[in-house]
Amino acid sequence: MTLSFKAKICKYIQDNNLNPTSFSKEAQIPSSITHNILNSENPNPTIDTVIKIAKAMNCTLDELFSGKTAPDKTLDLGLTKSICNYICDMDELHGVCFNDFFEIFMQIYSYCQDNKLKIVDQTYAKWYIKKIYKNSVL
Repeated sequence: MTLSFKAKICKYIQDNNLNPTSFSKEAQIPSSITHNILNSENPNPTIDTVIKIAKAMNCTLDELFSGKTAPDKTLDLGLTKSICNYICDMDELHGVCFNDFFEIFMQIYSYCQDNKLKIVDQTYAKWYIKKIYKNSVL
């Protein structure tokens, strides 16, 4: 997990006069997870946890992880939503950590952008995810 991710959570907690426990309640995550993230004991929370944190902080995942967008490109929000919905609907990816989710997303996003697609290419996405599983990356 990047320092900016932890720093943004700390800033949010401070700016909103919260403590880690009250932030956990607001984000609807166990306080142990917040403690682990803030103390670098859990550098790779699940995507479900990250989504809850972003929702509690009223920001997007891109805002939460600044600097984690495609190089020199503005993300196409329609394509981003299409890919995220597709990935999140895949049973085999439930509970995947954020870093793995992000790697999968960026690979599919880059492919779709390179091919000037406005929605996810499900054939490519399915192939890529199977390739990762076959090579035991996840």
